[in-house]
Amino acid sequence: MSAVLHIGLVINPLAGLGGSLAMKGSDGDEVRRMVESLDPEQRTRALQRVERALRPLKGADNPVRFSCWTGDMGERALQELGIPCQVLGHGTRDLTSASDTREAASALIDAGVDVLVFAGGDGTARDIFDVVGTLMPVLGIPAGVKMHSGVFAVSPEAAGELLVQLANGGLVGLQLREVRDIDEEAFRHDVVRSRFYGDMLVPGEGRYLQHTKVGGRESHDLVAADI
Repeated sequence: MSAVLHIGLVINPLAGLGGSLAMKGSDGDEVRRMVESLDPEQRTRALQRVERALRPLKGADNPVRFSCWTGDMGERALQELGIPCQVLGHGTRDLTSASDTREAASALIDAGVDVLVFAGGDGTARDIFDVVGTLMPVLGIPAGVKMHSGVFAVSPEAAGELLVQLANGGLVGLQLREVRDIDEEAFRHDVVRSRFYGDMLVPGEGRYLQHTKVGGRESHDLVAADI
């Protein structure tokens, strides 16, 4: 890790909007079509949570360096906070997708960030995991509807506290935490099917981090036997 903490920021601007639409999640084309009808002011859930998390970094003892993805996927939040940043990427579509999240994460890895901070829910965590795996530490700012993974802080403020500790050179350990997601279509029919996707490295302690909502991992042998 460099002397000046280099944070990479990725925001899923659609995170959490499926909840306000009574869709029990924000994945899928149907939700995206419904989001198009929302006012821009109704699409700020993830932005507001990121601002709550990052505001304390303006008062950190040591300087912090930021790299982020363009537009609503990071640049806008940092601009509104008055935090200088290196902006990566090109103009994104109004309604971003999982491929945009993966592209942003890949670019931030190439930019040499020390920790990748992302805002979203379990679907966003899966997209980050697809690119990052255990290559580097990540920290999720909770902004989604489905929050079963253990890679998220318990609140935006808790994420901010952890990042301030890292910026100030505090002793913050790394631990493997589960990425999980549920079948949204089944969940909309009140059936919870949680699946383990993998582990990511997360800085912090138990009091800052969310517990995985569904414990245990699938045994491939038992799944095959059930089939």
